[in-house]
Amino acid sequence: VGFDANVVQVWHWANGQRLYMLQDGIIGAVTNIHYSPDGTQIITVDSGDQILIWDANSGDLSHRIAAGNPVLSVAMSSPKRYFVKGERGNQALFRDEETGKTHVFQGNISLITGATFNPSEQQVAIVGRGYII
Repeated sequence: VGFDANVVQVWHWANGQRLYMLQDGIIGAVTNIHYSPDGTQIITVDSGDQILIWDANSGDLSHRIAAGNPVLSVAMSSPKRYFVKGERGNQALFRDEETGKTHVFQGNISLITGATFNPSEQQVAIVGRGYII
């Protein structure tokens, strides 16, 4: 659950108890949240133009990525190798975490609001306002 108070609360689904809060390092409102496919990480995007990666078991902040531009969506592939972020503007950045290489997808789109990988990791679908990338 995200709030304007720069906090994400993580709850146990079955018993309704709050497990922990993510708040250290969050700037502004949390605008997107995503679990890694294996459930070990939580990825948040905030209005401070940063992506934060958290340990899903402890709630500890493990990595901070300064986006440089407002980011509205994030997605991670199943073995956590590929990472994509959708930005305001007309581009999505696709990063290979093993090689460090970044690919930029550009198209006639003004606002990228979502991205997801297919199970084989050979395709990434990107959605937003405007046209298709």
